[in-house]
Amino acid sequence: VDMQVGFAFAGDLAIEFSAGVASLEVADLQINGVVQVSLRPLVDELNPVGGVTISCLDRPQIDLKIRAGSELVPNLYDFVRETVDDVIADIIVAPNGIAVPIPTLGEH
Repeated sequence: VDMQVGFAFAGDLAIEFSAGVASLEVADLQINGVVQVSLRPLVDELNPVGGVTISCLDRPQIDLKIRAGSELVPNLYDFVRETVDDVIADIIVAPNGIAVPIPTLGEH
């Protein structure tokens, strides 16, 4: 069973990176896209779903803000944005995804 569902994530987070005298903060991460939720394998049990896999068929749209230091290094925003896009794509864009097994009643 596969379903496609739109999602939006808006996190008021702040991740700070520092090296020596320079520091950088990535903040206000927003992710929008469509996820595919796959319920499989189907099993012959009271709970017929053996697991859930969540993945995106396309790269999600990502928006973020960079505070402190971005004016010191030309193209820093583009570099950080591309890096975040690539990391998230490697985790969740098909054929990759997040798989969660669902134990049956007899399993622990």
